Amino acid sequence: MATGIRANDECMTQYNEFKMGKSIRYIIYKMSEGFKEIVVDKVAPQESTYEQFLAEFPSDDCRYAVYHLDFSTEEGGKRSKVIFVLWTPSNSGVKSKMVYASSRGDFRKLLTGVGMALQAGNVFDLDYK
Repeated sequence: MATGIRANDECMTQYNEFKMGKSIRYIIYKMSEGFKEIVVDKVAPQESTYEQFLAEFPSDDCRYAVYHLDFSTEEGGKRSKVIFVLWTPSNSGVKSKMVYASSRGDFRKLLTGVGMALQAGNVFDLDYK
């Protein structure tokens, strides 16, 4: 990665399971102590809700996340899209924001199949209804 921060193997193992769409609704990722690597913070089961997903984000630290968003089209069709989130709340430290932002592109490229990428600083930024 451009910042020299790599994703550990568990990140890709869990993401590959997530892509299968059967058992995981979302994954939250964080930086390890000292910003040495990206690690899995939380894996949520398929029955988890969007509200639970939003509640996972800390108010004082950054995170990455992927989420299976199920929705209906105007025509009534059912769709699913993988969204990638860079969470950067205003209460997080400047160094944390800079490291997460500069590592985002390379980490996002590892996660094939993402349909949309978002950056959010509060839960209102992620409101889709």
